[in-house]
Amino acid sequence: MVKQIAVVLGAINLDNQKKILQGMEMGAKEFDCNLFVFTNYVGTRETEESIMAATQVLKLPEFDKFDGVVLVPNTIHNPVALDRIVKELNTLGKPMVSIDRKIDGMSCVAIDSYEAEYEMVEHFLYHGYTKICYVSGSLVASSEARKRCKAFQDAMVNNGLMFDESDIYEGAFTMESGIMIGEQILAEGKEPEAIICGNDDMAHGIMDVFKRAGYKIPEDVKVCGFDNGERSQLDRPSLTTVDKNQKEVGYKAILEIMELLNGKDIEYYSLPCEMKYRESCGCRPQADDILGIEELMEQIKHKYIIQQRDTIFMADVVRGMTADFAKAKRPEQLFDVMKQYVPQIGVEKFYLCACDVDQVFALPERNLGRNIDVLDVNDDYTEYIDIAVAYEKGKFVSYKKFPKGYVLPEECRSKSGGNTFVVNQIFYHNCCYGYAVCQRVDSVVASGLYYSMLMEIGVGLDNVRQRMLLKDAVDRLNGMWCYDNLTMLYNRSGFSYEAKSMMDHFKADDKNAFIIFMDADGLKAANDTLGHEVGDMMIREIGSIVHKNVSGEMLGMRYGGDEFVLFGGYKDGHEYKLERILQSIRDDMKEVNESGKHPFVLSASMGVSTWKAREIDSLDEVIEQADQKMYQEKRAKKLAAAEAAKKNG
Repeated sequence: MVKQIAVVLGAINLDNQKKILQGMEMGAKEFDCNLFVFTNYVGTRETEESIMAATQVLKLPEFDKFDGVVLVPNTIHNPVALDRIVKELNTLGKPMVSIDRKIDGMSCVAIDSYEAEYEMVEHFLYHGYTKICYVSGSLVASSEARKRCKAFQDAMVNNGLMFDESDIYEGAFTMESGIMIGEQILAEGKEPEAIICGNDDMAHGIMDVFKRAGYKIPEDVKVCGFDNGERSQLDRPSLTTVDKNQKEVGYKAILEIMELLNGKDIEYYSLPCEMKYRESCGCRPQADDILGIEELMEQIKHKYIIQQRDTIFMADVVRGMTADFAKAKRPEQLFDVMKQYVPQIGVEKFYLCACDVDQVFALPERNLGRNIDVLDVNDDYTEYIDIAVAYEKGKFVSYKKFPKGYVLPEECRSKSGGNTFVVNQIFYHNCCYGYAVCQRVDSVVASGLYYSMLMEIGVGLDNVRQRMLLKDAVDRLNGMWCYDNLTMLYNRSGFSYEAKSMMDHFKADDKNAFIIFMDADGLKAANDTLGHEVGDMMIREIGSIVHKNVSGEMLGMRYGGDEFVLFGGYKDGHEYKLERILQSIRDDMKEVNESGKHPFVLSASMGVSTWKAREIDSLDEVIEQADQKMYQEKRAKKLAAAEAAKKNG
């Protein structure tokens, strides 16, 4: 049976994570297992929305549904989410590997970044540079950042040099944070001999700032990074950095999972780093570690062509999809739009896994007083997931709903091994709409435009939901104009509007029109002795009976207070239909009374008025006549009751 491995790895668009994943993919293919990579995209400007979304995908996996788990904790920058995952894994009892951090109950594959950073600092000190600024990643969110910063501090102190805390800057492992810190260093008027950065992205940002400001690297200032990312060789000058052997780390993690599945004990592995001394620190790089100008230009050209092709192509897909999403009024319509574009994104397999549509897109109860602003949104994955779009090797297929913890249906997961599936959330405006599963393709999944597409899906679904709520609100506002809130029968405004067209129809067909006027008996007594809540209950029961007896070409109205009207038509010779309606109303009230469910006796006085439709100028006249007949019946009831009381008195 194909083994299924869960991988928790943040921000696979970053160089470090890309290399780890490439190594894992090598292992997945070698051992014919499937990887499910739960990840997010990190852009240059992270918002509260994107941070929440990044955390959301970590709620999805139920790790007991997998054969093993690989966790890369240093890429998860939400301490609360990471702590929750670690606690859950501690109770799992399955093969688990942590990368770059020791965690109880797990094997660990790590590189010694402390020793590597320490060695890098000593390299600069050896060359006589003592005025050094250090640029760290987030010291709050990243233990790896804290470890490398500690190595800088220890190396300085152990070599008899003091450092000023103001020379340590805290970034976010992104190029943008490097740019901001570079500008800050220049604004402060500092002139460091060297700037040591906690990763390559921040180093590239700082180099760009200093070069634009007219500084020469390494003549005026030396710079180094950490990671040996793709750009480090391509830059001019080439960037001094540390190669963390992350491909080997990723491969070793999968190898360790497979060995743990075969009964091996957990173990700690420390893989060596390799120093890459290049031009940015003033060193002469080794011949095999620097690209010649022709090779460099060829690589840049090749990378540019691919990026341009993929960027233009994906941008067209995202633009077209966004425009067509605007037409969707229901989630199903949006899913149909997606099917037009999924074949164009260049992947063999893609699954849009939607949370329960009936739950996520549920409209408020039909209560006209409900405010849609107080509606709760669906902030977590639903118990069951529906694959709204399933695309496999050029064809759309279908699967039944399945429990969310499996991520994909069992029959889908077990089709073949050696696959890497990237799992991203579909989340917008604090509402969880589901997630996307894509068979990894570097040029697609590593592209920011792929994640823009996923964001647009979330925005599109959110817009559909808002449209549905808005339409429902408009319908309910219309209801407030034409319906009685207590009984949901027409009020006078709604009745007048609907009755006009019905009356025109009766006249055209030469029909008779009738009005049944009903008045609830004993409502005032019920209100006075039992309370208005019981009185309202009586009104609702009569309203329900009116609803039940309105059929075909008929209308029901709450005329006001305890008065109701039924309006309809019949052909000559069908007067018996009117008597059936009256008898049905009496029978329904009798049934309610015999049920014993209310503390009151349901009764109503009724008056009937019939006219030839073409002779009616105003329905008010017909209603008034029926009202008078109703009062005749009510007076007769009162007289009969008084006579009976006198006899019994």
